[in-house]
Amino acid sequence: MKRNPLNILFFLAFVVLALVGIPGWYDRFVHGHRNVGYGQVITWGLWVAFYIHMLAVCAGSYLFSTLYYVFGVERFRRPARAALWISLVAIIGGQLSILIDMGHVERFWKIIFSPNFGSVLTVTAWLYGIFLGLVVLQLFFDIRSERHQQSSLAERDRRITRLLSILGLPVVLSFHGGEGALLGVMASRPYWNSPLLPFMFLVSALSTGMATLAFFFAFFDRDGRASGETQRLVRSLSAYALGFLGLYVLMEFTAIFINLYGSVYANVETFHMILYGPFWYVFWIVHLGIGGALPAWLLLVGRRSVAAMGLASGLMAVTFFAAKLNVVIPGMVNPAFRNLLTGYKDPRYVAFYTPTWNEWLIVLGILGLCGILFGLGCRYLPLFPNRGNQKEVAS
Repeated sequence: MKRNPLNILFFLAFVVLALVGIPGWYDRFVHGHRNVGYGQVITWGLWVAFYIHMLAVCAGSYLFSTLYYVFGVERFRRPARAALWISLVAIIGGQLSILIDMGHVERFWKIIFSPNFGSVLTVTAWLYGIFLGLVVLQLFFDIRSERHQQSSLAERDRRITRLLSILGLPVVLSFHGGEGALLGVMASRPYWNSPLLPFMFLVSALSTGMATLAFFFAFFDRDGRASGETQRLVRSLSAYALGFLGLYVLMEFTAIFINLYGSVYANVETFHMILYGPFWYVFWIVHLGIGGALPAWLLLVGRRSVAAMGLASGLMAVTFFAAKLNVVIPGMVNPAFRNLLTGYKDPRYVAFYTPTWNEWLIVLGILGLCGILFGLGCRYLPLFPNRGNQKEVAS
């Protein structure tokens, strides 16, 4: 990829974010979980929500790449390899976020050398490792297929790439849909106990992944602008992302109306907290307003502007994090034994959560590291195939 001032500006911004995260990392490793907002009632917080969000980016980007690698949709040849790289970067960021949430990070090796495959978490962790290996191999063979002088060797590598993508498809569906199923089967948590949740996770992945791709192609792929290729691609990706976002919001309101009409006390209280509680703005302003209505307006009035479509896509990708916060945290606000809140007094035994400064710093730091990795990939890997070796992207 050619250097341009905008790419350099984005890269420097990500470097700054990575540096901003250093005090958070220091506090976490020196003081452990002392300076965090979660406690004994709400045991998951910002880091778990960010982990799920990054998995959505990973799964959505990879699922999009299979449109070319598995199903042979030639119009998506150009973004397919970049989608693979984004999925790889995103799963690394997600794993960093969940590792930092663990009490004993140094024991992560136990899940590799002494696994308990009766645990869903163990199976999911192994799926992550398998997926990482598949994506790395897929990138290797896909890039190498363009460098072969002999067509027979290039065709062999393309067949291997397709096989790896076919193998990766059920893996990515398993671990991301499985994350939704892991929460959905918890009968002790009525808010999570819904058959809709696994499908909502997959829909959010498709929206977030395509929005992330549209954002990066809008601002990083300068080579395709002269022919209008980038504009057509970003328009398609951003429209798909908005469509899946609309489907996700429809599922959200379906869950809200059914639970409020059914008057299940635990769920009614939880949904009232989301809609009208102290953090009502996360749902109404961040998720629906900045993440839904504003991108829809930008796509409507700026459908001929790559920058406007890229901005709309970036807003959708970032603010979907708010939806993940509203999945993770409200589900733990109402404990299974409510009287314990009054029968046991401790500063960390409260049904309320506000992220602390070091939680936010680590999230920003991980986001910065992911941006740096993506920028290095754009600089040193042929993520955007030569347009001369492919069919023109259709509108």
